[in-house]
Amino acid sequence: MRPGLSPERREQDPVGKSYLSSDGAALRPILFTKSPLLAYASKDLIALVEASSLNLVRTLAFWDAYPSSFGTDTFVQHITVDTARKWIVAVAGNRIAIWVLSSLEETKWHVHSNIITAQSVSALECYDGRLFVGTPGGVVAYSPQVVDELITWTLVWRTKKTSQPDQISLSPSTTLLATRSTSALDVNIWSASSGCLVQRLSHPRPVINVAWRTPPSNKEEYILYTTTSDSALRIFLPVLDMPQHLQLHATIDPYSFLPSSLATNRGSPVMALHRDLLRIAVGNALRDPRDKRTSFTDSQRRRLTEVYEEGWDLFARILDDGSIVIQAVANIDRRPPTLLKQFTLLHSLFDPPLESLPTSLLLLPSATQLNLITNPPIVSHSLLPFPFFDAKRDGLRTIAAAPESGKYGHLPIAQISRSPEGHAVAVMRRGAAEIWKVKKSGDLRLVQQFETVNEATVLVFHSGESVAVYDPGEKT
Repeated sequence: MRPGLSPERREQDPVGKSYLSSDGAALRPILFTKSPLLAYASKDLIALVEASSLNLVRTLAFWDAYPSSFGTDTFVQHITVDTARKWIVAVAGNRIAIWVLSSLEETKWHVHSNIITAQSVSALECYDGRLFVGTPGGVVAYSPQVVDELITWTLVWRTKKTSQPDQISLSPSTTLLATRSTSALDVNIWSASSGCLVQRLSHPRPVINVAWRTPPSNKEEYILYTTTSDSALRIFLPVLDMPQHLQLHATIDPYSFLPSSLATNRGSPVMALHRDLLRIAVGNALRDPRDKRTSFTDSQRRRLTEVYEEGWDLFARILDDGSIVIQAVANIDRRPPTLLKQFTLLHSLFDPPLESLPTSLLLLPSATQLNLITNPPIVSHSLLPFPFFDAKRDGLRTIAAAPESGKYGHLPIAQISRSPEGHAVAVMRRGAAEIWKVKKSGDLRLVQQFETVNEATVLVFHSGESVAVYDPGEKT
């Protein structure tokens, strides 16, 4: 919550609660550190937080790479993580900054290099030093070179003129790129080595997300998941004699997640869960005698064993009543893939129930369990395989929640005042104010937000129920 933090103070900042995230800001997992982290943008900073507790570990300031941006209205729009090189890449406008994890201290990050592009950047993807950038003219690929001990970036290829990509996703084999554009009905598949268009996948509605499925370790396959604006998820599998040519094989209808008691289709998009992480967690649970519960029947154990041995692909949807429904698709890895089987696996609840519908899910490893991250707002949950797949409430328990971001969260903070009893806080920004109430859990909840003049002073009383605004420009 401190976008104006000076470089000196930022270096000494202790671990604390995470910064406010921009509304709907994308989360990027960092899995090459000692414990999993989440990275997301907050104004001109990148917050690195522990995936489980959401405690702040580190902030990366965009002005480290571009000092002239300090104190200006600079906003980081997109970030990505290069796991192979241990990089974090961020962009603001047409300026790209790259940080690298220190080889000596795991909590230290250093500016690696930067790039200024000819056009504004709309999407990023990076792997093993290969940087793919979305611009109004299409996709541009860069690679780094060392010249006279200085790192420079060279343009490798540029796609032909196409619609501006708003998401770029690199296949696990690193040979294909999938891109989508806002309000567009097509997904374009490109060669990652040449930038040539390989295929165009048409959809009946605008595409809002694309993601490649991680294949089994002994296979190199191209399986793509796409999500459209009606919340449906489609599965594209390769043609047998043309492995780089994809064909629609299944559609997971969001209505199929609805129990008969719900008549409306309000809910999150259909989202895929990380198959390998789930399989590892289920396998560990089956082998751990401490997780053998008397209430777990043989049929339920067989179900978990099937999830582990058959390698089912699991898909989740969160409904407007705060519950989560998991569906499974079997036989995706079998060839020919003509016997795809789709069925509902469980319908369970979050503990406590979610207050709003998320639009994305992340599944991350943990020492003894899995962490399920929902966003927005950013909330961390523990997932215990045995009770979760038994649809028990303690199988999915909330660990921590980051404060939600209001519509004025991008404005710099000028002053903060607290209510006399300490149960509410007024945050005065340049041109707006927010009233936050302290919940019983200790977290903050945004209860009011409104515009003010820059010099206004806001006081809060009665646990946020009463507010007084003083405008020094008013004479009455």
